[in-house]
Amino acid sequence: MNLSPWGINPVETTPKNVEERAFLLLDQYQKKSLLYGGPNNHNVVLIPLGDDFRWQDMTEANDQFNNYQLLMDYMNSREDWNVNARFGTLSDYFEVLRVQSDAKNRKFETLSGDFFTYADRQDHYWSGYYTSRVFYKRLDRIVEYYLRNAEIAFSLSNLIEMDRENKFEQANSLFKDLLVARRNLALFQHHDGITGTSKADVVFDYANK
Repeated sequence: MNLSPWGINPVETTPKNVEERAFLLLDQYQKKSLLYGGPNNHNVVLIPLGDDFRWQDMTEANDQFNNYQLLMDYMNSREDWNVNARFGTLSDYFEVLRVQSDAKNRKFETLSGDFFTYADRQDHYWSGYYTSRVFYKRLDRIVEYYLRNAEIAFSLSNLIEMDRENKFEQANSLFKDLLVARRNLALFQHHDGITGTSKADVVFDYANK
């Protein structure tokens, strides 16, 4: 298995360490379950697995599956833990909820209102991405303005000069330039690009493109 982004080597789950690791995982799941409450209390928790950079090859996918399967099998074998852990989809999750809460006569809780500003823990708010790197935020709008005008001019020129010789050769060359511009602008509008939440070198690379 590959080194994790935070520099800690992953540890394979084995029969020797499965109890310790299963207990640790269950403890985290129980803490997460405290966030699922309301008048329609239930004991079902959906735990998403993976992130932006996971499941990129079959080796990792198999390793992850085998590790989790071993952990879940152990959890389920412990009658004193009162756990039924398994892989599932979003549809599976809601189906179990419907069975438990008798959803024919009850509705699921909903939340409404303003969910900003996002904080990943305590008072660590992420509001800075609205105002950080103002030069690049302005640059993005300028590039988008010029790109849109270039696309319109390109389309009009193809209509007006339909009979000109070597039109298609020049049009193909210009279209490739427009394609590169579109891709670079789209890349710059990535949520870690224009927001300024990337490291400085990454933002500069976006901007240079």
